[in-house]
Amino acid sequence: KYVEQTVVYDPDSHLLVGILRDITEEEAEREKKSMINRKTVEVADSVVEKQMRIVQEIASLLGETAAETKIALTKLKESIGDE
Repeated sequence: KYVEQTVVYDPDSHLLVGILRDITEEEAEREKKSMINRKTVEVADSVVEKQMRIVQEIASLLGETAAETKIALTKLKESIGDE
């Protein structure tokens, strides 16, 4: 159980007034929202990580293809130049 406590002093009557309020439901709701937020952040991190991995794979493939194209075109240029 979670309880919120408020204490007020009344100087006229020299009394301390205490108020206790059960905030268990509010605390459970706050914890639930916090859990959802953490899971949302985890999912977002996972998506970003996966996207970065895919981008790196694509960049690697493009680099390989560009290198192969350069080699092929250089050989073609040399063979045309030899004629």
